[in-house]
Amino acid sequence: MRVDYNLPFQGDKALDLTRIERTRPTVEALLAKGAKVVLLTHFGRPQGQVNPEYSNKKLVAPIRRVFGHEPHFIADPSEAKKATLPVFSILENLRFWPGEEANDAAFARGIAALGDIFVNEGFSVSHRSHASVVGLPQILPSVAGLNFVDEVKALETALADPRRPFVGIVGGAKLSTKLPVIESLLKVVDKLIIGGNMAPPFVKVQGKLTACKSLDGQPQDHFDMAEALLNGENGRKLVLPVDGVLAGSHKVKAWEEMTAEDLVFDAGPASVEKFKTHLADAQTIVWNGPLGKFEEAPFYEASKALAKFIAQRTQEGAYTLIGGGETLATFAMGSPLESVSHASTAGGAFLSWLSDRTLPGVEALLKGPSTLHAVC
Repeated sequence: MRVDYNLPFQGDKALDLTRIERTRPTVEALLAKGAKVVLLTHFGRPQGQVNPEYSNKKLVAPIRRVFGHEPHFIADPSEAKKATLPVFSILENLRFWPGEEANDAAFARGIAALGDIFVNEGFSVSHRSHASVVGLPQILPSVAGLNFVDEVKALETALADPRRPFVGIVGGAKLSTKLPVIESLLKVVDKLIIGGNMAPPFVKVQGKLTACKSLDGQPQDHFDMAEALLNGENGRKLVLPVDGVLAGSHKVKAWEEMTAEDLVFDAGPASVEKFKTHLADAQTIVWNGPLGKFEEAPFYEASKALAKFIAQRTQEGAYTLIGGGETLATFAMGSPLESVSHASTAGGAFLSWLSDRTLPGVEALLKGPSTLHAVC
């Protein structure tokens, strides 16, 4: 079973067990049916080489905390025999073998020899064309896990036939990274709020910002992208911040008041109120990316305020979907993750689905030689 247990650690302690907890219903359903379960996951970026720092042995303790029992550790698939495996196991870090990221057929066959059925419960890695994502479904009868199905249903609920008004929120640092998502969302949303360090190029193009350190280091193509989006057929859907909280002084300034020495680290209170007016009657809300440099106080305040408001809108009946590790971390500062309709642990896969409406891992399941339709 492909999972994504690429957990954040501080020393030997896992800081967040959400990704393991999300897979628990599928694992327990399989075990209850008498199946043996072999967990497949990467951990970190070992670059196709054995590195003890990234060994999946570190995952044994957090897995035990969630499931109540310790998985058997498989150091090498070539040394394990399917018939003699215990009921619950975890293979060493998939990315210790170059064949994983290269989608090597021989490597996939070696992994496939450990089981009879492949379960993909790693939605958050399904934007990768790796052996454990797209190679295994070509060899074994395959099925999507319960959380995998929930992730796809949540995204399609928001995108396929959304209740309107539909408002998207896209934050983050680099416009070039989020451009495909912005372009795709603009085709389906009624309004799209832009936040984070992506906003200054748009405001510059609008003529409301002439000097600001937040413009320094922005490549010319970011300004070109912003201009093309603002002048495009869906440019009227863009909603931009009107003020910002400055690094250092923590002062709030409107864009027009800023000088060459000002560096913006968060959206200001007037921006938050502007965003709320567009979210007040929204029936579908999708959010990816923080509005500020949330790792440093007090530059999470705009995202925190928005999280509380989105939680309120959920209670009022709106369908709310948030996704990406930073987005979930920021949202949790203002409101519990349970206060939205769906909180996706996926980052890159979430963005890929927003822009492409499919993933290599999904296509592999659909096109495999024998796709099953349920876990249990």
